[in-house]
Amino acid sequence: MWRLVIFKQAQLIVHDDNADIPRQIAEGKADIMITETVEAAHYVRMDKRLAAPLKDRPFTRHSCGILMQKGDQEWLNYINFVLAELKMDGTLANLEEKYLK
Repeated sequence: MWRLVIFKQAQLIVHDDNADIPRQIAEGKADIMITETVEAAHYVRMDKRLAAPLKDRPFTRHSCGILMQKGDQEWLNYINFVLAELKMDGTLANLEEKYLK
């Protein structure tokens, strides 16, 4: 629904291959791609014709999503524990500085 508010005149183009969208933008066949900060930073590093001007000011403050099988509470607890440890000891901040800045 937010698309209707922010981009009232936008033409939404759905691609079967998400990885093809940056090439489309670089070649001028599409204007923008709204994606995760990590993905945007990756595409900018791979193709100097691209820019990610909101990379340091994303729409949300969620760092990333992790896809896993539903219902495995033990695994979820472990992942949450590891992420908390990596955040506390500065590893996540170091990785963000190295790969996203």
